[in-house]
Amino acid sequence: MPGLSLSDATLKAVQAHGEGATASEVLNYLSTEFRMTVRPNHLGMALQRHRRAGPLENRNQRWYVLPSA
Repeated sequence: MPGLSLSDATLKAVQAHGEGATASEVLNYLSTEFRMTVRPNHLGMALQRHRRAGPLENRNQRWYVLPSA
């Protein structure tokens, strides 16, 4: 997808894993689906931004999309 930001791609990657996704699974998804090469620390920052903003949560080392309120 041309012009897709790391932040948007990260959210889409977690959404694609209904059972939650590890950071490694998100990295693999970004690589295979979006042809994005992402440094692990940049992915970590994107995941944490989404966690602070509310759409993601981290439980047992897995990332989940929170249901809309």
